[in-house]
Amino acid sequence: MRSRILAPRAALLVCLAALLAAPVSAQAQKADAKKQYELALDQAIIHYEQFKIHLENKENAKAMKELRSIVDIEFPDGYEGSDGVLLQVDAHILLGEMIVENASKEKDAKKKAALIDDAVGLFRQGLLKAPAVHELTYQLYMDLGHAYKMAGKKDDALKAFENAQKINKKLQEAQKQNKSG
Repeated sequence: MRSRILAPRAALLVCLAALLAAPVSAQAQKADAKKQYELALDQAIIHYEQFKIHLENKENAKAMKELRSIVDIEFPDGYEGSDGVLLQVDAHILLGEMIVENASKEKDAKKKAALIDDAVGLFRQGLLKAPAVHELTYQLYMDLGHAYKMAGKKDDALKAFENAQKINKKLQEAQKQNKSG
């Protein structure tokens, strides 16, 4: 008889413990994600500072390697639009622009095409991480348009420039609202 009374209580206690553990587990996951983000941000900042030094020293290959390291950093989910992700988007832009510059100097047509494809990939990857309306997003579309134009893909270039123009208009509207508000 006593075991029939205690069994439901034990089951109730197990359920209650599980319910109480869930918020603690969610909080621990948020804390872990925040720590992962902070470590990734620190790593991105270090690579960015190294990039700037290499660029000042005209060591473009080393500078590009540092930008590639920033691009390869994995930020945890939930940090879209954060400083770290924006720094990473900027690295996509800078690295892509350096690659396009190298492509413009390349004599070999196959190597030039490969460089442009690499830059296009970087710009497109950056667009996946960039906020919908932001100066960096505008710049990504502009750079993407120029890369497509270099590759002779005029229709793709026009689409990229149209997207840049749409974002530019939204940025102008937001600027007007900020001034009037």
